[in-house]
Amino acid sequence: MKTLINSAIPVLLLFLIITGFTSCERIETGKEYDLKIGEKYNIDWNLSFSVDSIREYRCPIGLLCFWAGDVDLFFNINMPFKQIDTLIYLTHQERNPFTIEGYTWKVLEVNPYPKYNVTIDPKDIRIKMIITKD
Repeated sequence: MKTLINSAIPVLLLFLIITGFTSCERIETGKEYDLKIGEKYNIDWNLSFSVDSIREYRCPIGLLCFWAGDVDLFFNINMPFKQIDTLIYLTHQERNPFTIEGYTWKVLEVNPYPKYNVTIDPKDIRIKMIITKD
């Protein structure tokens, strides 16, 4: 019985690793990507992330605003035995780019730009970013 359990553990671990990678898009460092809210992305075997949500404060096209505004992006970064939730502001240099676990994450733009009296479905939002290895 003990032998059966010991031999099943590596098979179970391999299964978990394979299924974990098949459910996520692989991101290559140094390339620009258009990411979607709520989808999970893998950078390497022990580092994945998702953009959980967005708050839009940019001045919509068709309005005259005192302040141009910003976009808040909420990231969930996963590593073995560790999870980091972080917030990045598109136009704030102290929060964009940010570095975690030897990788630098830079949001380049968020599209589409808001328009006055037009509701944007979150599934249509694309976050253009680049991740580089330090």
